Amino acid sequence: MSGLIRYDVSFRIGDDKLDPLEVTEMLGIVPDIAHRKDAPNTSISKKGKLIEFAPFNTGLWCINSKIGECEDLEHHLKSLLLLLYPLRDKLAGLTGRGYKMDMFCGAFTHEAGKPGFSINPSVLLQMGEMNIEFGICIY
Repeated sequence: MSGLIRYDVSFRIGDDKLDPLEVTEMLGIVPDIAHRKDAPNTSISKKGKLIEFAPFNTGLWCINSKIGECEDLEHHLKSLLLLLYPLRDKLAGLTGRGYKMDMFCGAFTHEAGKPGFSINPSVLLQMGEMNIEFGICIY
């Protein structure tokens, strides 16, 4: 099935009171995306023009899977858990503050049939031990 589905997988921590710098220092991992609630939300258009959006409505700290997008979903999850599982006590401290954590997956498919995947129970157990929610959107 790999090659028929492309995956974009991220581990996210979010909360209105989240301080991304504090999370970065605590975990020792530089995020791919990070911002505080109400921080400016801008982008650059293809023509080089600054685009301003509404400020971010919540704080976010996010790391993306670094493996190839055509690798299967379980490999993406395992690659992130390899970084996160040793930090489970620190992550528990963040959930204790009420921060929400999840693994979010975008699955992009062009096949005519119904896409599917399976995840080993040991991977699900690790996510459960760390109170990490799993979400997937299929496009």
